[in-house]
Amino acid sequence: MAHSSTLMASAFKFLNSINKWALYLVIFIWPFGHLLKFSGVYLLDIACILSFIAFVLGDNIKRFRNTLLFKSLNLFWFSLLVSILYSLWRQSVVTPNLNFLYFLRALVYPFLAFSFSTHWSADLKKASFFSILLFLCFGIVQYLILPDLRLYKNLGFDDHYYRLAGTLLDPNFTGAILATFIIFFLTTKKYLLSIVFLTCLTLTFSRASYLAFLLTLIPLVFQKKAFKLFLLLPLLALLIYVSPKPFGEGVNLLRTYSISSRATSWGNGLQLFAKKPVMGNGFGHLTGDLGQKVSVDNSYIYLLAGSGLLGLASFIFVLFAVLKTINKNTYLLLLPILIHSIFNNSLFYIWIMALFWILVGFSLKENKSA
Repeated sequence: MAHSSTLMASAFKFLNSINKWALYLVIFIWPFGHLLKFSGVYLLDIACILSFIAFVLGDNIKRFRNTLLFKSLNLFWFSLLVSILYSLWRQSVVTPNLNFLYFLRALVYPFLAFSFSTHWSADLKKASFFSILLFLCFGIVQYLILPDLRLYKNLGFDDHYYRLAGTLLDPNFTGAILATFIIFFLTTKKYLLSIVFLTCLTLTFSRASYLAFLLTLIPLVFQKKAFKLFLLLPLLALLIYVSPKPFGEGVNLLRTYSISSRATSWGNGLQLFAKKPVMGNGFGHLTGDLGQKVSVDNSYIYLLAGSGLLGLASFIFVLFAVLKTINKNTYLLLLPILIHSIFNNSLFYIWIMALFWILVGFSLKENKSA
C-alpha cells in the first residue's frame, strides 16, 4: 500500500511538472499567432490540450470542484455539448468534426485559468511579460516591413493595408489585445509602456478596439481617482491624426463597409437563432441551409445562434462567476475583451480566449477565497 501511494505521488508530481512546462509552452507560442500553424493545426491548441490533460490527470482539479467558477463552466460545457448533439439528432446541416473541435477548445482553454493559478510563479510572470513584448515587436515589424497584407486574401484573411495586424494578420483582434495591455500597464503604473502600446493601438485603425479601450478607461479613471489619465484621450486623437493614411478604406475611420458587413453578420446570426432559439444550431461551425459557413461578428449572437438561449444563459452565469471570483484590477483587464466581443467574435478567437483565461488565472492566484 505504501509503495502504491509513493508511485501515485510520483505520477502526480510528474504530471504537475508537465503541466507547468506546458504553460511555458503556451506563453512562448502565443505571440507567434498564425506563424505557428502546420497542416491546419495550431501549436497553441496542442499546448493547451497538453496542459489540460496533465492538469486533470495530475489531480489538481479537486481544488476547484466546489468553486462557483468550475460549477458554472460545467453547466456551460453541458449546454454546448447538448446543442451539438441536438443538431446532429435533428439532422441539421452541421460538420461534426469541426463542431466538436470548437467544443474541445471551449472545454480546454478555460482550464488555463486553473493551471496558471496552480503554477503561477515569478518566472512564469517574467515569461508572460516577455511574451507580451514579443507580441508587440512582431506587430511593429509587420507594420514597418510588411504593411501590405492584401497578398494573404487568398488564404482566407482580410486584405488589410497599412494597418498594424501583427502575427494574427488581423488589426481588429490585435487591437483588442493591445487595448487590454494598455489597461494592464495603466493599472500597474507603467505609463511609458502604456503610451508605446497606445501608439501601436492607433496604427490598427480598429474602431472597435478604440472603443473598447475608451469605455474601459472611464471606470479605471474613477476607480483609481487618476483623472490625469483622461489626457490619454487627446493623445489618442493626436496619434490618429498624425498616423500615416495611404489610400484605402482600412485607414478611413469614417468607412461604412465594415459597419454594414457586421450588421449583416448579426442579422444572419439572429436568423439562425430564430430557427432554434432554445437549443441552437450546434455550437462552433455555424452553417446555413445549404451548408455554407455563416460568420457572426459578435460573440454573444454567435453563442445564441450556436447554442441557443441555454448556451448564452450558461455563459452569462460563467461571466458572473468570473466577476465574483476575480479582483477589481482583473475585471478592468477583461472589460476591453468583453466590449470588443460585441463587434467581433473575440471571446472564441483562440489567442484572445487564451489571454482571457490566463488573466482570470492570475487573479485566482491572488484571490485566496476562490
